[in-house]
Amino acid sequence: MTPKEEVLEAYDLPDNVEVEPINNGLINSTWHIKNSHNSFILQKINHQVFKDPDAIASNVRMIADYLLKKNPQYLFVSQIKTNS
Repeated sequence: MTPKEEVLEAYDLPDNVEVEPINNGLINSTWHIKNSHNSFILQKINHQVFKDPDAIASNVRMIADYLLKKNPQYLFVSQIKTNS
């Protein structure tokens, strides 16, 4: 299975998505994934710079949960969990 296929499967995305690299980042690898129905940003964390990516994910989840509870109309970009 290719890395692209692994990602599509992990997020239950259809095969017909376009994957475009976003090359202006300095630290992480980033792609724009889209089809006629959805659009996502996929980012691979650079483990050389961010030694504890689970802590980053946890912090973002806590912020998203807090904002959803205290200010649900506030637009906030957060993670989408994989199928597993």
